[in-house]
Amino acid sequence: LNFDVDPDALRHGTYLHEVMEGFNCKKPSFEGLGAKTKREIASFLSSPVAEDIGKAEIYPEYAFVDEDGKEGSIDLLLDFGDHLRVIDYKSSDIDDPDYAKQVRGYMGVASRIFGCPSEGFLYSLNNGAWRKV
Repeated sequence: LNFDVDPDALRHGTYLHEVMEGFNCKKPSFEGLGAKTKREIASFLSSPVAEDIGKAEIYPEYAFVDEDGKEGSIDLLLDFGDHLRVIDYKSSDIDDPDYAKQVRGYMGVASRIFGCPSEGFLYSLNNGAWRKV
């Protein structure tokens, strides 16, 4: 456990995840959101990770059960018909090797369920950083 985490930052990260779960990425409305949250979501939507989101079927918080019976949830799954994009939101740090391992696991599950290849990304909602896994 990391006890150096700022509780306010942790709460904001949880809040952002909740906002993104119900956010309509195809018809964005920022009504009722604070300036910081608006900036973070607008930055995501204009990033290379999401710039073509309008072409995809969108599955926020896609729940699944893997072949071992373990339940999980993908923050955002985009289905482009011929391929999938798995996006895992993080509050800030996206460099932890365990995060990449987690996304690769999600990619495998999604590819098995949908029957097509997938690509995966880690995206920092707080600072707009992203990386392909």
